[in-house]
Amino acid sequence: MKLTEIKIKAVVAIMFAAMSFHAAEAGRVGHVVLIGVDGLGARNIPWERMPNLARLRDKGKYTVARALFPTISGLNWASCMYGTIPDMHGFRDATPLPEVKPAVTTKKGRHPCIFSEIRRQEPEAYTCSLYNWEHLANCYEKTDVSCNKFYGGITHEQEVSYTDEFIEKLLPKKPRFSFLYYDTVDETGHLNGWNSSAYNDACAGIDSLIGRIATAVEAAMQGDAAIIVVADHGGDKTGHGSANIECYEIPFVVYGPGLDGFIMREPVAICDVAPTAAWLLGLDIPECWRGRPAFRRVTTTKGVEP
Repeated sequence: MKLTEIKIKAVVAIMFAAMSFHAAEAGRVGHVVLIGVDGLGARNIPWERMPNLARLRDKGKYTVARALFPTISGLNWASCMYGTIPDMHGFRDATPLPEVKPAVTTKKGRHPCIFSEIRRQEPEAYTCSLYNWEHLANCYEKTDVSCNKFYGGITHEQEVSYTDEFIEKLLPKKPRFSFLYYDTVDETGHLNGWNSSAYNDACAGIDSLIGRIATAVEAAMQGDAAIIVVADHGGDKTGHGSANIECYEIPFVVYGPGLDGFIMREPVAICDVAPTAAWLLGLDIPECWRGRPAFRRVTTTKGVEP
């Protein structure tokens, strides 16, 4: 084979690889449920009190991911939903509008997020977001969510209430993408300390909800859904926001079909959550997202694809 022909084939291969990272693949699942547990640090998890999360970890894929600095909620949930770093999406906290103009904007003046991308690519798709921290909806474009509901009161009873609503009223609509956010673990950490007995009790309460959601999703979607569980930061004593490793390290669990032959990349950050959800659903991944899918394929001849 001539050298020129080899070079041409190499260039074509490189161009195809670059394009395929952003182009949609066939979706691995029809539905994704994202469970966000505020303040559930990877080094703070009382695994013995969270058997349902442990089951998803053991039967799915799990890695310890990184939050972004500073380890505060607004910045990290925005990075989670916008699929990129704060320099690009413009949020330093959960303010009503970005503090800096985003590098790329939709017609609504915000950086593209997972909800806006689903609305753009699949206008008829049903989505939902249920949460009990009022500022959370500043971390994504709420007008692109089919059902966006805030539930006042950071209590376990309130979290049980909207988990019930999701299972009984929203799940039968078979949402393409669902986001359920829980704030009691973080609230308890601030009041009683991370790793305190009260914190562990709060984690156990959330685990019971994770178990109910997983059971309901598996039954309703008949094996055609993935569940992602992630946090925004951990904690040290009664706070977070510092550079302590306890604040930085967060769990990243993905449970569902279609993952055989894939392993999770290392390292992974919270801004990789939206690209991972898009990859699972078979959506185009915006080039402006600095995050990337958390998985790569294991090959038999060349090890692991980059």
